[in-house]
Amino acid sequence: MKKYLFGGAIIVGMLLVVLYTEDIPKTPLENSHFQSLPKSNEISDFLHDLVDQSEWAKVVTLGQSAGGRDIEAVLISSGSADKLSVMLIGSQHATEASGTEALQMLVRDILTDSKTHWLDDMNFIIIVNANPDGRDNNTRFNETNGNINIDFIELGEDETVIFVNALKKYQPNVILDLHESYVRKRILTSRQGYINDFDSQFAVNNNPNLAPALNQFSQEIFLPAVIEANSNMGVPAKQYRGEILQLNQPIAYAGMRLWNFRNYSALNGAISVLVENRLDPRNDTYPTPHNIKVRTEKQKISIEAFLNTAQTYKDSILSLKKSEKNTTLMLRHQFIIDSQNPKVDIPLINVKTGEQEIHAFPNFAKISLSMPLALPKAYVITNEQERFMQLFSRHHLTYQIIQAPQTLTVTQSTIRNIHEKYNLIRSSTILEVDTDERSADITLNPGDLWIDVNQPMGQLIPLILEPRSTDSIFQEDPYRSLLKINETLFIGRVI
Repeated sequence: MKKYLFGGAIIVGMLLVVLYTEDIPKTPLENSHFQSLPKSNEISDFLHDLVDQSEWAKVVTLGQSAGGRDIEAVLISSGSADKLSVMLIGSQHATEASGTEALQMLVRDILTDSKTHWLDDMNFIIIVNANPDGRDNNTRFNETNGNINIDFIELGEDETVIFVNALKKYQPNVILDLHESYVRKRILTSRQGYINDFDSQFAVNNNPNLAPALNQFSQEIFLPAVIEANSNMGVPAKQYRGEILQLNQPIAYAGMRLWNFRNYSALNGAISVLVENRLDPRNDTYPTPHNIKVRTEKQKISIEAFLNTAQTYKDSILSLKKSEKNTTLMLRHQFIIDSQNPKVDIPLINVKTGEQEIHAFPNFAKISLSMPLALPKAYVITNEQERFMQLFSRHHLTYQIIQAPQTLTVTQSTIRNIHEKYNLIRSSTILEVDTDERSADITLNPGDLWIDVNQPMGQLIPLILEPRSTDSIFQEDPYRSLLKINETLFIGRVI
């Protein structure tokens, strides 16, 4: 019988045993000679076969996808409390398939003794196939056509709720989220004749309301070290500069909003890194379909560069003040033109000539912060209570239901104006909400909600409840209709 000791932020075991005396097992993709992507059930069978021969590895089911498929994680530990808890997540966008393929190889390599040195300093939570619906349906999205990578404010998709639950349960110190980016774009390529030119791009948590020490270490030390390690291993890497969709568009760094997994998971205290490797043109000729063998090799190098960097900085990461909170939040954040360096040079490939060309783009690399808010004591909600109780529960936020009438003073917001602004950098719209605020005495009735900000993840509460916030729940389509011009919002701020 296997014995497992899994507790809190780490996964505790006793000793990793060398598992195989036979030949190293091949992944389903390797068994097909890289000619056929395996389905989710084949991936699951492979992982179960691996851990069945391990004393200290385990496959757990985290939950079911929107399409009813199991989302599984491989837990691996060699014991000791003084270790990093490392989460790796593959192919949230399922057509970016090499992440799932590389993570199967990683599990195999760790459990067959070729990469056991990481186990001296790390315990693993490896979500190999984060989007089994998309994998089996050959689509980027899940069964309900949801983009699970940017659903971490509303948490409207089954998959994102599963990932938030995993963050809460395993409390990872460091995270790597594996993606690929298609180098051909509709306007840039089809109309303007260029494709993007890169191998690997990395981004790290950058929301301005995250713990300052976490952001500083992540951006100034950890991210450059990962990029350098990746490049030194033979795959040139650089800091992520966003999707280039057409010539002359604004160019910025990775998005700062909490709706993406990278920043939301950092709100839990993790150094959270995203890698986007090159997704090659579909119609070109390669030794394997869509160049999947080379793509998988590049993703595997990115994983190893990340893990080697995490191992190097283990002590620094464990000593970070993850519980540190900002006493003042910045409700609005955006990238604006850098007046000191208004242009940035980006290499592109001319489709006709095949040659690299350098093109200058507007450089939106400066961060603009506005609308400071001192962290309040609490919030009250006097309408739509059931909807918000469900939202808070999905985020693991606690609340109290008022049992008897009580009167108190709150700050109320009246919606003065709503601007829907299209963001070319992100290809999405964002609401800019203007409010008038006033202090008022209100009576809370039974069934109304009290949400104390002094709790784990408490800094999330103002950011999602304030209508002016860039990260507000009112940015999400199902909630936008709750904002009505010239009406006072049913959410009060308690100072």
